[in-house]
Amino acid sequence: MIEPLDGVSGQLDYLDSDCMPPWFEYRDRVSFAAFRGSVSAIGVQFLFSNCSLMKSVDLSGLDTSSATSTYFMFADCSSLVSVDLSNLDTSSVKYMSNMFYGRSSLASVDLPGLDTSSVRGMRWMFRTCSSLTSLDLSSLDVSLTRSMSFMFEGCSSLSSLDLSSFDTSSAENMRCMFDGCSSLARVALGAGFSFEGSGGSRQCSLPDGYWRASSGDAVYAAVDVPSDRADVYSRPTFHDATASTPHLDGVSWLATSGISTGYPDDTFRPFADVARCDMAAFLYRLAGSPAFEPTSEQSAAFSDVGASTPHYREVLWLASTVVSKGWSMPDGTAQFRPFEVVKRADMAAFLHRMSDKGLVG
Repeated sequence: MIEPLDGVSGQLDYLDSDCMPPWFEYRDRVSFAAFRGSVSAIGVQFLFSNCSLMKSVDLSGLDTSSATSTYFMFADCSSLVSVDLSNLDTSSVKYMSNMFYGRSSLASVDLPGLDTSSVRGMRWMFRTCSSLTSLDLSSLDVSLTRSMSFMFEGCSSLSSLDLSSFDTSSAENMRCMFDGCSSLARVALGAGFSFEGSGGSRQCSLPDGYWRASSGDAVYAAVDVPSDRADVYSRPTFHDATASTPHLDGVSWLATSGISTGYPDDTFRPFADVARCDMAAFLYRLAGSPAFEPTSEQSAAFSDVGASTPHYREVLWLASTVVSKGWSMPDGTAQFRPFEVVKRADMAAFLHRMSDKGLVG
C-alpha cells in the first residue's frame, strides 16, 4: 500500500535519487500495489519495473498530471495480466517508451482516453508482449511521436491491430515496428499512416506474406502495402503454415487470394497430396470464380462425378471450358477420377490450357 504520511496527500518523487522507486530493492516480493489518499507523482518511470510477481495494481489514488514519462512503468511485470489505466493522467507525458515491455502475460489491454497528444517516444512500448492477441490503438494521438521503432516487436500472438488514427508524419524512426508479429492477420491503417519516417527511406513494413485490402480486394506483398491510404488489410493464415514451411509466400498468396480456404480446422496441410477435385476448385478460383451453373447436359460430363462429389460445380466448369477432358471409357463416357492425386504432368496441361484460353492473366 502506498499512501501519504499524513494519510491525506503527498508527493512521490524519486527522480533525484537513482530514478528507481523506493520499493525497487524489494521488487521481487511485490504481488499487489495500490495508492490511497492523494499521491502526486513527479514521474512514474520504472514505477513497477521488474515486479515479476505483481498480479494487480490500483492506480485510482495516483495523480500523474505532472508526470512527463511513463518509461518502463510496467516493464517485465510478467504476472500482470491486465491493468486499469482509466485514471492515469498522461496529458504531460512525452515518453512512453518501454511502458509495457516484457509483459509476457498481458493478453489484452484497454487504453480508454489515454492522452498521448504530447508523446514524442513510443519505442519498444509493447515489445515482447507475447500473449497479447489484439490491440485497439485507434484512440491514440501520435501526431508528435518521433520514435516508434520496435513498438510491437516480438508480439508473436498479436493477430489484430487497429492503428486507424495514427498520423506518422512526425515519425523519424519506425524501424522493425512489426518484427516478430508472426500471427498478425489484420491491421487497420489510417490515411495518416506511412511506412516511411521523415527521413524518406522505407523504415518498416508489415510481416512477410500477402495482404488483402478490404476496399477493392487488391493484394499486396508486405513491402508494397500502400502508404497514406486508409484501409483494413488482412493476411489470412493457416495454423500449420510457419516460417519453416516451404514456399510460405506461395501458401500465403493462396490464402489471401481466396484460392485455398484450407480445412475447417484452419490448417493448410502443406505436405498432403492434392486430389483432382480439390485441384478443380483451385483452378476455378484462380480464374476468378466465374458465374457458372451446369446445365443438365454439362452435369453428365463425367460418369463418376455427381452432386455429392466435393467441388462438383468446379469440376464441371473444368469440363465446360475443356480444360479437363478426363479419361475416355469403352462405353463412350468419360471419368474425372476426382479422388486421385493430380499428376504434375496433368497439372502442366491444365495450366497451359487455361493460359491458352485466357482464363488466367
